[in-house]
Amino acid sequence: DELKVILKNVNKNFAYGEISEIISSSQHRIKPKCPYAKVCGSCQWGFIRYETQLQLKKQIVQEALKKFGNIDFEVEPTFPHCFLSGDDFLSGCRQKIQMPFGKSKNSKKIKAGYYEAKTHKLININFCYQAGNAVNETLKQIKTIADTFNIEVYNEKTHKGLLRHVLFRHSLFLNKLMVTFVINEEKIPKKFQNFLKQIQTIDYVSSVCVNFNTLKTNVITGKRTCCIYEQEPFVEKLGDTFFKIDSNSFFQVNVRMFEQILKSVKDYIDSRFDDSTYLSLLDAYCGVGSFGLFLANNKKVKELFAVEKEQSSVENFKENLKLNKIENAYIFSGNVFDIFENFQKENKLFDVSIIDPPRAGSDEKSLENLVKLTKKTIIYLSCNPVTLARDLKYLVQNGFHPIKIKPYDMFANTYHIETLVILER
Repeated sequence: DELKVILKNVNKNFAYGEISEIISSSQHRIKPKCPYAKVCGSCQWGFIRYETQLQLKKQIVQEALKKFGNIDFEVEPTFPHCFLSGDDFLSGCRQKIQMPFGKSKNSKKIKAGYYEAKTHKLININFCYQAGNAVNETLKQIKTIADTFNIEVYNEKTHKGLLRHVLFRHSLFLNKLMVTFVINEEKIPKKFQNFLKQIQTIDYVSSVCVNFNTLKTNVITGKRTCCIYEQEPFVEKLGDTFFKIDSNSFFQVNVRMFEQILKSVKDYIDSRFDDSTYLSLLDAYCGVGSFGLFLANNKKVKELFAVEKEQSSVENFKENLKLNKIENAYIFSGNVFDIFENFQKENKLFDVSIIDPPRAGSDEKSLENLVKLTKKTIIYLSCNPVTLARDLKYLVQNGFHPIKIKPYDMFANTYHIETLVILER
């Protein structure tokens, strides 16, 4: 692009600006399909041609590895999110969506959606391409029902009002939704109980939960959640493995893409280890067990040791063992650092170690123990190229080298990147 830009904030090494005029457009710029693209802060890259998005994500990972990790390794092309054909091939990318509530100044009707970029100005969303039809249809009905029951919405400035957020989980396997409402109360008010009963009648809804958050904070959820309705257990399926998921448990938001990552890892392990090898696996930051249990269904796996600190995910892991009739897996509840220290003291060794840390990455002491605990292969899944580069730098300096680095377009039309790295000793 050739642009006219108004600088808003000039710092020593960088500046923030806003485009006031597009003098001439790049060949990579397109008209966004989404009608909210100019104001909604959810999809930052909707104006970029999709093929270019994929190239940019590879470039970002490549540059981060070089700059922050001093790693000069050729990154593979970004795996595209092209599971649907035609104009809608990017729709329904996210199986987890969260939206704040607000109220229109003029009509006083309840609205829900996303914040305008870099603000807390709420954009009322009637249809989100990222969410898919189940969420969009249900959201419309929720707003109508909330207006009917005259539900008060939360006001950030006054800290008054009941309804703060709605969280959707969409099971592609069931084509059903778990709906969680975040409220500004310690218990469910009677009028809100009647509202919740009406939500249960919506076709797509199979579970209804309430999260209690009375803190003056931008953190979306509080520590306590209760589920008041469950038509059937909320289950997702990856390959031949089933996963029960609770409202608070971590699970990848793009199920289709995550399944591709799992299949890629399984194919690599199958090619790396012959049929006479019985593997021991370590799965750290395991969530509900999506990585480890998917691989534990492989006949080559002798045992799986999984580590997770969030109690809801730990409980789901145990349920998923029974659900899939897996008897060679064990879950350890606690911080990765502490559990790794215990494994070290017990002289445990693993053929393959898997880590899927949060955006902050892992800490150096845990990485040090990971190196000592792993005989052959480390699988690292990252949602942050910068912390990935930092952690890979340590692993490379301590005897592991990348065999495969591949970005996956888990978050289409945004700058977020999921990267799979396979390292060998």
